[in-house]
Amino acid sequence: MVEFDLTVEEGVKELSTICCIETNVGAVAYNQIPEPRDLGLELIDSLNIILSPAIQCRGVNVATRKKLNLKRKNQ
Repeated sequence: MVEFDLTVEEGVKELSTICCIETNVGAVAYNQIPEPRDLGLELIDSLNIILSPAIQCRGVNVATRKKLNLKRKNQ
């Protein structure tokens, strides 16, 4: 088991920096996943996750930084 000197929040923040870049070559579009930074790569390796260097582009936009509490019903 690999141990890291960071909090769960710090680990999640590091993993959240992993992104994809949409690349267009003529009529072909695909998403490239750049090499993560050292710590992100160590975290991914410790979880036995293999990132594909490229994935098919579906043309769907996803926004992940919206505040969820604005969309939730008051309880």
